[in-house]
Amino acid sequence: MAEAETFAQAPDIAFPNSLEEALSILGLYPGDARIVGGATWLMREDKQPSILVSLARIAQIDDIVEQENDWTIGPMVTHEALARHFSLKGPFRVLGQAAGASANPGVRRLATLAGNIATGDFAAADLVPALIALDASVMIAEDDGTTELTILDFLDKRMTWPGPLIITGIKIEETECLSAHARLTLRRAGEYPVAIVSLAATLSRDRRIETLRIAVGSVEQTAGRWTQLEKQLIGQTFDLGEIETAAKDNLGAFSARDGADAPSWYRLEILPHLVRTAFAEIEKQAQG
Repeated sequence: MAEAETFAQAPDIAFPNSLEEALSILGLYPGDARIVGGATWLMREDKQPSILVSLARIAQIDDIVEQENDWTIGPMVTHEALARHFSLKGPFRVLGQAAGASANPGVRRLATLAGNIATGDFAAADLVPALIALDASVMIAEDDGTTELTILDFLDKRMTWPGPLIITGIKIEETECLSAHARLTLRRAGEYPVAIVSLAATLSRDRRIETLRIAVGSVEQTAGRWTQLEKQLIGQTFDLGEIETAAKDNLGAFSARDGADAPSWYRLEILPHLVRTAFAEIEKQAQG
């Protein structure tokens, strides 16, 4: 008689009604409890945690709230909802474009904002460079209270945070900037980009770049700002050819990663083209 097949036991799932209750559960299972939203990353993992903690019953966890000078976006807002809400809004268009282009329709219906930025092993997250370009803040709940960090600070600390935390939202200030998102995928990379450029800029009446934030994703393991290029372009006349040339001159800012989807040299080679593509979208918005 053949031996019976064995199956890994499915993890338990808890549905707390408050952030305090959720943090308490996480504290009971240090290192072996996971917050679950859309579960699109959890389905890929070989080793499952002992318990999953769903935030679905916590009030306002999937709200998008416009206030006087900023927007607050709940951690369980899906990519699909972000794309629907922000794709046509000038200052936040980069976020809508990033969400609408990510992965595939099935994943976009499930994947959440917090899941995308909390996953440190995923270099090709589309939302992260968009949020960097928008200078977003991450709001976090811990046992001893709440914390607000810049998105860059959060990315730097997310893998070494000393205790349980819950991302409670993203805050983005309302500005007069124009924004755009450009990405490139290869067939062997599937649905994920091998390089991403997100940017937010304001232009003067005489077509000079007044303010600028450029973020690059998927080139290195963690997305970040391209500050060298920003400094060179601020104050310059808006010219796509000169912008692309400046990008080529500043590729030394990156230590590109090798991967099965693309080699490091290729990620760098396509960056200037993506910069030009994103700025061309800015130009179109300015004219329109």
